[in-house]
Amino acid sequence: MMSPNTPLIIEALNDLKEAKEYLKSIQEEFKDDPELLGFYEPSAKEIVRQYEARLKYALEQEAGFDLQFDQKTKDVEMWIRLQGEKFNQGMGPIDAVGTFLHKLNQASHKVIKLLQGDNTRFAPSFFNLVATAEGSLKLGISRSNLHEESNGQLHIGVEDPWEEFKIINQQNEKAIKSLQLLIRALDIENENSMNELQMELQNQNDLLKLLHYAKEITPSIRSSIEQISFEGPAVPKEEKVIVVNKQTRKLLSERSKGLKKDMQYVEGRALIRQQDMDAQILTARPLVLDDNKQYSEVRCVFSSQYASELQNLLGKFVTVSGFLIFGANNQPLRLEIDEITIEEESFEE
Repeated sequence: MMSPNTPLIIEALNDLKEAKEYLKSIQEEFKDDPELLGFYEPSAKEIVRQYEARLKYALEQEAGFDLQFDQKTKDVEMWIRLQGEKFNQGMGPIDAVGTFLHKLNQASHKVIKLLQGDNTRFAPSFFNLVATAEGSLKLGISRSNLHEESNGQLHIGVEDPWEEFKIINQQNEKAIKSLQLLIRALDIENENSMNELQMELQNQNDLLKLLHYAKEITPSIRSSIEQISFEGPAVPKEEKVIVVNKQTRKLLSERSKGLKKDMQYVEGRALIRQQDMDAQILTARPLVLDDNKQYSEVRCVFSSQYASELQNLLGKFVTVSGFLIFGANNQPLRLEIDEITIEEESFEE
């Protein structure tokens, strides 16, 4: 039996070891914060899987080994195929894959919050990643396993563990529904789907949010991902395949503008330079949106529910989301705050 002493195999082994150490550090750092763990763990697991695939390929090419990692392919809710020039042999750029998974997880959380309001209880991890196919990178998404959860520390301090199981099962169902809503929103050229979403959500502001969240998981103009396809039982379409590309991002923006020409749902960062608690107004200089569009000054209006939390924001950096209202000259009149959070980092970091 040939020992794994070639440079390619050694490099793959070292990379895999480093990736597993990174995953372990993520799990340790955020073990007491399920929400952040849910955001960062899936992409860290995908990095490990990427290096496992590279090690498998290196062993096959240089040592003739057929290395099989433990991969579950049962009960897959959705297959997601990432395509692009740099994607081949079941592998792709780790930064692009990790970013996509992070955005998908964030979008799913946000849609659940959209559906059930502020009292959202996040599951530690909504989905498991399963296997790949050769060619373009293909990811299998399955719901969290209740049996695996029961073997962890689920029941510590819980009087009724079966009630906890019930909660996790409900979270799984909400996670699947959130994915389905995102996929339906991505099917932007399907007028029947759009009409159904409008009737289901009823509130146009909620539809604007959903379209924004969907846009965030489409490939940007600079992305190495050229096309993303979704298929499987959780995809709510007769032919069970929905394909999106960089043009989809533009179509989603145009659809949003068509709903309300003078209003846009945005997410970004701001530096607060003035505040008037009586008038419930903050002044952001600047406001930088997630798509890098920047406004030198924007008045931000907040509701009374934030009054107690926003007593001292002068000179603070914040992450903010809400509805940006435009005037006749297409300049922002105000930002109606939906959520706002103080952060420590500066814009230059």
